[in-house]
Amino acid sequence: MSTTEHPQLDVQVENERSLDTLVRAITLSQHQFALILVRCNYTKLRERMVEQLKERCPFPIQEYTLPESTTTLYTRIRTKLEDNEQGGEADAESRGSEGAVEAERERIANNQPPTTNHQPNSTLNTQHSSPPLCQPPNALMIFGLESVTALDQVLVATNLVREELSKKFPFPLVLWMNDRVLAKLDRLAPDLKSWAGNTVIPFDVAIDALLEGLRQHTDRLFTSILEAGDEQFLPNWAQLQQGNASLWGTNSLRRTELEFAFDRILTSGQALDPALQASLDFLLAQDAHAHGELETARTCYEHSLAFWREESKRQQAQKLSETFVLLPSAIERAACVLVYLGLWWRSQAMQQRTTYTNACQQARNYFRRGLQVFEQANRQDLVARFIIPQAEALQKLQQWHELEALAKHALVLHKLYADPVRQARDHGFLAEVALARSDWTEAKQQVETALQILTTTAATLENGVDTHNVHLEYSLEVARRYHQGWYLLLLAKAEEKLEHVETAIAHLETAQNQAYPPDDPQLYIEILRKLRDLYFQQGRYHEAFQTKQTRRSLEHQYGFRAFIGALRLEPQQSLLTLIPGQRPPEAPLAQEIKASGRQQDVNRLVVRMGRNDIKLTVIHGPSGVGKSSIVNAGLVPALHDRLIGDRIALPILLDIYTDWQTALEEKLAIAMGQPSSNSGQPSAVSGQSSAISQPSLAPLREASPEDSALLDTQTSKLPSPTSSLIAQLRQATSLNFTPVLIFDQFEEFFFVHEPLQQRRPFYEFLRDCLNLDFVKVVLTLREDYLHYLLEFQRLASRDGINLDSINDILGKDVRYPLGDFSPADARSIIKSLTDRAQFYLDDALVDALVSDLADELGEVRAIELQAVGAELQAEGITTLEDYRQKGPKEKLVARSLENIIEDCGPENEDAARIVLFMLTNENGTRPLKSRDDLETDLVDLGLTAEINKLDLVLEVLVGSGLLFLVPENPANRYQLVHDYLVSFIRQQQGETVADLERRDRYESASLIPEPVVKRLISLRQQNVFLKTKLKQLHALRRVLPSLLVIVSLALLLVVAVFGMTPPEVEQQVEIGSVYTFVKTSHQPPLPSQDAPKPISFGLSTQEPEGRL
Repeated sequence: MSTTEHPQLDVQVENERSLDTLVRAITLSQHQFALILVRCNYTKLRERMVEQLKERCPFPIQEYTLPESTTTLYTRIRTKLEDNEQGGEADAESRGSEGAVEAERERIANNQPPTTNHQPNSTLNTQHSSPPLCQPPNALMIFGLESVTALDQVLVATNLVREELSKKFPFPLVLWMNDRVLAKLDRLAPDLKSWAGNTVIPFDVAIDALLEGLRQHTDRLFTSILEAGDEQFLPNWAQLQQGNASLWGTNSLRRTELEFAFDRILTSGQALDPALQASLDFLLAQDAHAHGELETARTCYEHSLAFWREESKRQQAQKLSETFVLLPSAIERAACVLVYLGLWWRSQAMQQRTTYTNACQQARNYFRRGLQVFEQANRQDLVARFIIPQAEALQKLQQWHELEALAKHALVLHKLYADPVRQARDHGFLAEVALARSDWTEAKQQVETALQILTTTAATLENGVDTHNVHLEYSLEVARRYHQGWYLLLLAKAEEKLEHVETAIAHLETAQNQAYPPDDPQLYIEILRKLRDLYFQQGRYHEAFQTKQTRRSLEHQYGFRAFIGALRLEPQQSLLTLIPGQRPPEAPLAQEIKASGRQQDVNRLVVRMGRNDIKLTVIHGPSGVGKSSIVNAGLVPALHDRLIGDRIALPILLDIYTDWQTALEEKLAIAMGQPSSNSGQPSAVSGQSSAISQPSLAPLREASPEDSALLDTQTSKLPSPTSSLIAQLRQATSLNFTPVLIFDQFEEFFFVHEPLQQRRPFYEFLRDCLNLDFVKVVLTLREDYLHYLLEFQRLASRDGINLDSINDILGKDVRYPLGDFSPADARSIIKSLTDRAQFYLDDALVDALVSDLADELGEVRAIELQAVGAELQAEGITTLEDYRQKGPKEKLVARSLENIIEDCGPENEDAARIVLFMLTNENGTRPLKSRDDLETDLVDLGLTAEINKLDLVLEVLVGSGLLFLVPENPANRYQLVHDYLVSFIRQQQGETVADLERRDRYESASLIPEPVVKRLISLRQQNVFLKTKLKQLHALRRVLPSLLVIVSLALLLVVAVFGMTPPEVEQQVEIGSVYTFVKTSHQPPLPSQDAPKPISFGLSTQEPEGRL
């Protein structure tokens, strides 16, 4: 016996001992709870050990593999055992979300009372626990802990309910885990681990077996890549085909298992043979490539290529009988590595767009070399599988002649090998060529042919026809997810040129609805860009503007755009291609948050969420400082699945208050995995659908008598309308969550719900939330509206409620002020944003820009930095010299102003200029004006034809960041954002206003007699005066006197008008400019000669309350 066999025998002996120990532990623990921990780092080894365990145990053992979506171990196990008792083998997931619903099912099944608000933090309340299961298993083994997404949450929650484990589960519970899970168990659930006596039963693999396993795995990896072709390395493909890992075979060893194997081999000092080393280099290159470690990936690819290229030459020089047959062969592996080097250069083109063309050329060269090697090996079938990436590279380089020749050659191969999905791609590339040559009809025919091939193939597959293509179903799913949007974009381009614009829009809308931005963000952005252009072309300016805003937001999230302008920040997204089995990374904090002091703000806010003495946080600051951005792109991502103490944070964000109770119930239900109470349909949570039957909704109980005493006001004993929300929050806290309710732009609430009786339910809800343990509330609002919160303080004082958070709602311990950026922070933000978007600015330009942006206090407003930065990128200004020629900031914003005005549409540009002019004063100030005020100004200027354009113009100007929308009663008001724009607007737009005013007055002068004109002006002034008085009355809340005054003044006005206007003059007034006073979206027809002719003075017949 050789000495190399001793380690193998030693490991086998140790595994035998461990197996005997496990059998003995299970046998001795019958009919009583025992926690048994087993360590095993490899799936195949575990499967062998489990089979041997079953053979040795004198009784059957149940098994359960946890789904990745598991959030609580206890409820999973209990529900699984209940299913088994009822004879159902269905997974617990099919019975509904395991979170809040299962917890409440346990409470009801155990006859426990509703969870109270002041339970201890260490374990569940077991005072009313029910007896164990009627027919417990002999033993239960749990697998899959290493795959659970929320593993930290599962371990913490299980540690808290460990007492319940012993009371409800009178049988041995065997937890199988790897080294990583065991380390987390040590750190997060030490009490639970102590119940196993801190004893872990190990199983391991000998070094020789590890080497053989790695060799088999890398062989399967190459084989699977050659079988799948270009579909193997699609972005996110593992998520698309996660259930078919065994079909492709590339992930039979998980990445973590490979790391365990590498560590073990390195520790042993065992040398690797060159072939295995080259295979592992390729494997490591794939892993580094997927994680964005491009230089490491390239080095490993090149090392692997060097070996396989030399090995293929050596094999070709030797006789076949003298050569060891390696499958796949060395030459096939060399070609495979060449293709992946092409993919590396394609990733380089995406990550370093400044060298995009050169990187695409390098990718094309490697793809071409890979195809040539496949041809040398006489493998035309592999040429057919890997020819598409070469066509994509030619498309990116716009080398249309070469692309046409390659696509036609590929079409022959794909017909020969009966590959319909790739045939459709060939027709798509030929459509690209036709579009480049302005052959619109040919392009349309090619795309329609591609879509018809896919439709026919799908129908064939549905009819069960044998296609001899085992991968066809997967290929069709790839085409649907990744290629469908591309085909529809090409078809829309052809239809547009054929003057079928509405048809083109319909195709693009379908593409937008079917595509998913993370799959191919560049394609999705291109779809949005084309859709916006066609909307604009058709005069659909509202849809065009909304589509443009969506596109700009995505460009910023994916790093194509450095500055987002006035849009709200969103978490960043990654462009990295994922490897099989890898989960997409969590959305990181926005770059603006990380690059400035805002990161410290986020950290401090997270700390506040974990403090027991802080229940309420009011984030406040001036408009445009970034309050919404810090919660959307900072606080919410930071809290997602975060441990706060020993509980899991559950952030819920709300920023629409029209029906805030329903919206909050929906968001809470989704966050806890419950179905929507309104739709009755299963809700999607983290990409997993969960169904739940109607009886499972029973746990959403009415408030208890104690709760009712707290919830009811002094005038009513009925349950509060928010009691169901409070019940949901109790469920969340009982499941070890810490709900963090974030109410963004909270000033909107006071204007949506104006009467006190409408606002009182929220006050009661806030009061009850602050009385609940482990519930946090965050309000964000502009600092000039902070005084509105004092109303809650007055209500609390009236009700005798002693809550420090409400009684001192504007105290320093409750408020969290948010200020503008310091110059240093502004420089850091600009540097970070431009580096990520590869829009590099000279340091001197950054210094000059920050200096221009700084206000009198030396601070930089976030919204202004974004707006000016966006114009810098739009004009391609990267040096100080360029900035001096095209700047300073006032000129940049002035030019961006023109672009914003153009977004309103040609026929609305004059209206936009007029609105901007009316929001300035001669003394250089920026007045606040409501829509009514603007309408009145238009009438006074004789520009009543522009009234029906106000809504669109205001939406574009606000959405683009030129105007602030200031919520107020009885109507919102608007204000220009920049003081330095006033002089420019008055100079430039004043000329437009004067021209339009002269034109309108000239057109109406011949139609209305001078006395009537004077009288109308006088009446208009009276109307404005009456509206002002009405607003004052409305502010005093004296409803009845206000109504009396309104009616009286209206009657007097009507009598005065009819008393002075004879019928013949009245008719002239109607035909002339008086009709233009009417607020309407369409010009009304002229009245007939016989019809009664009421005179309108710019007043709508359906005005909201507060308008005359």
